Amino acid sequence: MGLGSGLLIGAVAGVYASIEASRSWASSGWLARAIGLISTAAAGPALVLILFAASPTVPLVGFALSAVLAALLWRLCLAPMGAREEATDSPAVLGVEIFALVAVAGALGARLGLEHFGGSDAAEAYWPLPVLLVASAGLGAMIPSTLASADDEGDVGLREALIALVATLLPVLVALMLAWKLFGQWSPLLVVLTGAVGMGMAAWLAAETGAEEGRPALEAFALGLVALAMVAVAFKVLHGYGEALALAAGVAPLAVIGSAAARKRRGLAAPLLVGSFTIVVLLAAYRMVLETTGGHQAVDLEEHYVYFGLIVGALAVLGLVAQGAGSWRAAAEAGDPLDALRRMMARAPLPMLGVALLPAAMLAVWGQGALQGLLVGLVVGELVWMVLAAWSTDRDRAVCLAAAPHAALVGAALVALQLGPIVAGLGPISRAVKAGVVVAIALVAAVWIAVRTTLARAEALQGGGDGDA
Repeated sequence: MGLGSGLLIGAVAGVYASIEASRSWASSGWLARAIGLISTAAAGPALVLILFAASPTVPLVGFALSAVLAALLWRLCLAPMGAREEATDSPAVLGVEIFALVAVAGALGARLGLEHFGGSDAAEAYWPLPVLLVASAGLGAMIPSTLASADDEGDVGLREALIALVATLLPVLVALMLAWKLFGQWSPLLVVLTGAVGMGMAAWLAAETGAEEGRPALEAFALGLVALAMVAVAFKVLHGYGEALALAAGVAPLAVIGSAAARKRRGLAAPLLVGSFTIVVLLAAYRMVLETTGGHQAVDLEEHYVYFGLIVGALAVLGLVAQGAGSWRAAAEAGDPLDALRRMMARAPLPMLGVALLPAAMLAVWGQGALQGLLVGLVVGELVWMVLAAWSTDRDRAVCLAAAPHAALVGAALVALQLGPIVAGLGPISRAVKAGVVVAIALVAAVWIAVRTTLARAEALQGGGDGDA
């Protein structure tokens, strides 16, 4: 019941965020609407914590899964539609993705607080803090965001930077007051400052990279390093909870600079900024999986299946890009927008099945080590996509941006988080069960390939018949 309730709350929040993101980004209230998306992302976990105060862990994961599902649907079904107007990534799709990532950051922060501090007296003070910081950032940005105008074009400039700075100051002040009056220690404030400064640096670097011509692959790699450095400092101070706390402190630069860059069509700026935030989210989810399955040890590099999982996780991004390229081509060849949308919806189930089945298969067949390797591989894959998007040009870059893997990778990590404790509690799995899982996955893949091939041939024959007529 807890998982279903969380899914329902996340679905309602996802529908509202989708409606808001689909409204015109040319009006004067575009930035206020973008800030409203992160406020919606904070409201969901807050509602879960209020309604399920006795046991909020499973509903939090359900909420995060629903939020990511909304972003994944937008990415798979609507992002390739840019092929019809030869446009790069739309602000609406990125807006829903920012909502989903912030929602996951808040949910993971609350869950990590519960796991990290357990039943101690400090638990009730720490686990709501990430959600409070996200809500504070939304509140701090709401009034200055009204300064944005409908005719604000050009580069992401001083106005957006000031709005992001003002929005970041409020969470820092909240952390300062709580560290002084409630916690009795300064470690949460240090982590919050790390997240604010780290994401601020990432936003500045992303804005500069988006304004450049050519192939800024080195700058994209530097964005990934900034995210990893932020994780290293936050983890050193408060472990996995510190990673989530740093994420919550950095949502204002993500929302303000990311939304402004997407609206102004600044190429790589918004996707790379979202990518750096996704890296930290994936690492926080990895730590969460370790804590919930009882495996607090890091990845064992002597275990063979760790490398297998790592390679599969990294290569999953290339599969998503290949799938996105096919969707881009199918949307461009469609006769009208409705036909293009129908084709995108027909292609969407395969990657969604992959998101659901890949972590389950890794865990059931090859064990905890393979799952840990997979989660690390997802982080590597996100960084590979960032460099690949920066290295590509023209149409290849547009295809790569349309196939951004943020939602899919985070969704796979959340599935691993939900299934990890269940499978780990089953004990050793027999070889027969493992073989059955492999055969089932192979059959599903074979049936899907056969269906897709048949549909492609039917569309080709229909197109040929129309041409002859």
